[in-house]
Amino acid sequence: MTPFSSRRAGTAGLLLLAILWGTMVPTITHLLKTWDPLFLAALRYLGGGPALLPALWLMRPAHGSETPRPVAPWRLGLLGIIGISAYAGLYTLGVAHSNPVTAAILSAASPAVATVTDRLIFGRRLDRRMIPGLLLAMCGCVLATVDFSRAGSPFDLRGGEILILAAFACWSWYSSAAQRWLEGWSQLRISGTTMTIGGVVLTVVYVIAAAFGGVPFPPPAPPTTTDWWVLAWLVFVLVSIGVLLWNFGVKRSGVVTA
Repeated sequence: MTPFSSRRAGTAGLLLLAILWGTMVPTITHLLKTWDPLFLAALRYLGGGPALLPALWLMRPAHGSETPRPVAPWRLGLLGIIGISAYAGLYTLGVAHSNPVTAAILSAASPAVATVTDRLIFGRRLDRRMIPGLLLAMCGCVLATVDFSRAGSPFDLRGGEILILAAFACWSWYSSAAQRWLEGWSQLRISGTTMTIGGVVLTVVYVIAAAFGGVPFPPPAPPTTTDWWVLAWLVFVLVSIGVLLWNFGVKRSGVVTA
């Protein structure tokens, strides 16, 4: 595959992902009516990561002709803890404590967060051609959230917005670090492994919080068939397929473009 066709494939994957992840905030907002944010964050990755493992097993190289490059366990741990666990926990809590519309629009700020994260941690310079797009995205984010007819502050800020931005920073770091540290790994292996680690970590945190009475336990069952379908959409489409498409796109187009 040529570099140009590779970038086109990455862009196509990211466009599909944009359509899918456009349903992320309303999906999580709906499920938060039933479940605690920490439990929901753990459930989405504890289910989403292992869901990719059968596909990974089926696509393994025949007769061990090719094995993934060995990686230090601490690196896999950081990718799972910071990139998946911290991101999922912060994002879900942020949505729970934000106006759902504001939470959705804040995604326009993610390119700026990715740019700053890439610059500070990896020393990567920004392509100057992207500056107008970043500025327009940020201006659009501000204009879409302001309401001058609202009493008091024109912004309906509830405190969770800073958690969403922190989640974007964790996700941006994971996106770049995973491609650097796991070079030579397939995107399927990267996604399945890191999501499984993150799901286990989130589950441990949830169990500890439940033991101290910090979250409700046991969690309630979904009250309706619709809730089961929405939950399945979150775990198997938005998480399993979504993270796979994201890593695929980042590998070919870069994290800021993604």
